[in-house]
Amino acid sequence: MFNRASSSAPDAPVTTVSISYHAKLLLARASAEQSVVDQLQAQLDALGTGGSAAALRRSDTSDALSVGMDLFEIISGAGDDSIRVQASNATIDSGAGNDVIDVDGQANVVAGEGDDVVFTYGHSTVDGGAGNDHIDAYDNAVVDAGTGDDTVRTYSHATVSAGDGDDHVWTHDYSVVDAGAGNDMIWVGGSSTVTGGAGDDYISVTGDNSTINFAKGDGNDVVRVDNGSDSVDFSISGYSLNDVIVTQQLGSTTVTSRAPTIPLFSMDRHD
Repeated sequence: MFNRASSSAPDAPVTTVSISYHAKLLLARASAEQSVVDQLQAQLDALGTGGSAAALRRSDTSDALSVGMDLFEIISGAGDDSIRVQASNATIDSGAGNDVIDVDGQANVVAGEGDDVVFTYGHSTVDGGAGNDHIDAYDNAVVDAGTGDDTVRTYSHATVSAGDGDDHVWTHDYSVVDAGAGNDMIWVGGSSTVTGGAGDDYISVTGDNSTINFAKGDGNDVVRVDNGSDSVDFSISGYSLNDVIVTQQLGSTTVTSRAPTIPLFSMDRHD
């Protein structure tokens, strides 16, 4: 509601506008929306200049994004996404789809369902979700590859959970690998711990002081130890000493259950 009044001075007319309460609410909302627009524009300007502390949310079915900054967050939604970020402390949730994610820095990545390709640097956390994923990370990575036939490569001090599926895992020293169910192939360095899980697994160890965990019902595993490795321990659960037969011959060790007679795993040395 608008009311008009004239000034008391006859030669200087002045118009006074009185705004209703409802109109004031509309103006306040418009001002707030303009503030949001200004903030989004500032973030877009930061994208172009390599600024910091920004967030971007997208819902397109197919995204392509390349940015450079710190403390960056991307939530892209479902679709086949291609995301490249030069950042420290990036957070990326790419949703379902066959995504390609390349982060030049520390990152927290949730790739979602789909056959994803993920590259990150040190101290990153990657959740591959369901699908046949390819994940490359560096030192101190924590990787949960999820279900599917996954390929995971990390460096030292990594923790890898490969999940169900026929997985390939490469790590270096001081790493922990749980391969999950499936016929897996695992390569680790020294001072590492490997749990092959259910399935017929191949495990290769290079370096000293590693431990291989084997449980009843896991399958028939093959373990190869580099000749330069002086000590590799086997931890067998679900069996007593009377339940198994250990045979050593020409540098190879075979463990077989007594009843029924089933090969459990074998270990040999190689150059």
